[in-house]
Amino acid sequence: MTTDAHFLQTQLEAIDAAITRFEALESQRRRIEAEQLLVLGEALDAATVVPGGSSGGAELGFRSLRMELATAMHESEHTTERLLQTAYDARRSFPAALQALGAGEISMGHLRVVTSEGAPLTLGDGELEVEKRERYERRVLEVARQETPNRLRPVARRLAAHEQRESLEEQHERAVAQRCLHLVEAEDGMADLIAHLPAVDAHAIYDRVARIAKKTARAGGAGGSVAGGAGGGVAGGAVANASDGPNAQPVAAGQPHPGAHGAEAPPRTDSGQVNMARRPIAAVRVDVYRDLLLGANDDTATAADGVAGRVQVLVSEAVLGLRSPLAVAIERSEAGAGSWEGGETGETSEAAETGPPRFAPESDDGSEAGGGGERVAELIGYGPLAEGIARRVAAEATAWDLLAVDSAGNLRSVDRYRPTPAIRRYLGARDQHCRAPGCRVPTHRCDVDHTVAAEDGGPTSVENLAHLCRGHHMLKHHSDWRVEQEPNGTMVWTSPTGRTHRDTPASRVRFKRAD
Repeated sequence: MTTDAHFLQTQLEAIDAAITRFEALESQRRRIEAEQLLVLGEALDAATVVPGGSSGGAELGFRSLRMELATAMHESEHTTERLLQTAYDARRSFPAALQALGAGEISMGHLRVVTSEGAPLTLGDGELEVEKRERYERRVLEVARQETPNRLRPVARRLAAHEQRESLEEQHERAVAQRCLHLVEAEDGMADLIAHLPAVDAHAIYDRVARIAKKTARAGGAGGSVAGGAGGGVAGGAVANASDGPNAQPVAAGQPHPGAHGAEAPPRTDSGQVNMARRPIAAVRVDVYRDLLLGANDDTATAADGVAGRVQVLVSEAVLGLRSPLAVAIERSEAGAGSWEGGETGETSEAAETGPPRFAPESDDGSEAGGGGERVAELIGYGPLAEGIARRVAAEATAWDLLAVDSAGNLRSVDRYRPTPAIRRYLGARDQHCRAPGCRVPTHRCDVDHTVAAEDGGPTSVENLAHLCRGHHMLKHHSDWRVEQEPNGTMVWTSPTGRTHRDTPASRVRFKRAD
């Protein structure tokens, strides 16, 4: 049963006063954290500058500082080493990000993402290396000021990879050679089985296990339910077979209460025994994973029949070596050389009627023929992919759409290459995840919501529709939060106390042309 959460005026005043005070304290905390990092940077300089330039002496100086800081903070040396690394990288390589922390524009979590994902760019101080770092820092801060750290990470990873694109393929090849399986013993008769493997494979495996678990839970009456929906697929401008990624979360209604360390406590019978018929969905996933590998359960085998792993991958036509009529028309329109009259819901073009465009053959030097513009190859929920992997996924995809975007990253149209409703294809390509600020639940696990309710006259059009996960969908309709949608797809959320939060379509961030 859904309960509305509309506040009284006295409640709003109390909440607003508390949030205002919290914002002031948060701004003060960020300023202090920036000062702490500066101070730690000075301490690092003092501890690691050794007369005679002995590298061994510098290492001992660092260890001494790390231990003293750990004792002062009552933290582990591992924690203090991470803090010292952040201080070193921020002060030496990303000063604008450190300044943004001090100004309260970003949090320490954002700064850690900027420094950790930008770490490959910190090697070398030549003019070219400095230029790459500054360009990465400038672009990543534009996103950091608007997004949460967890949404920022895949974008930062892509931006850093863009600056070192020449070595991305080689990096992936070296990493693939290190794939392995780890068994880590744990307490209470448990253990962790950790597979280190290519991200595309890992996401596909997780998706298959999650969807089989959903079928098993529904058939066997496992506790709770999972918000679901049909997965869409996009390729060309963006290739995708939808993925139920590792951020998947069960619907709160009817689920067991969290147990220790935030984990779900297992539902129990009146006698106190664990009720296996009402397993949390996370437990069902593990049981399915076990059954698939050990072949121990016929029910799992039945549920698995016909379920394939899916991933969602964005690939620009520049990576695929394609040149679509839509892209050419948009470039002519932007250059003032002609007009573009494509429909926003993606009318089928002449190219689409004869099937998807073919991949251009590689030239003698290994480069792709055709396809200008920004090069994007990204696994949704993870980050950038080696272009060869992205092309392989696109070639093997069973469904694709071609997105047309302008130089600002705005989605203009979706060319039809699969028999799905145009509006759903457009929204799936534009949104890519729930449009509540900071939420990353993928679109195929979300509801398509009317921003202005249909009963209030809201049209069923792309300008009035957006994906919301079940939890944020309920919050929108049963609380004092208000949501508006701008013509470019930006969602403006207004909190009960009047604060506004803007959520920009993910497609605009990924496909915006680099300066």
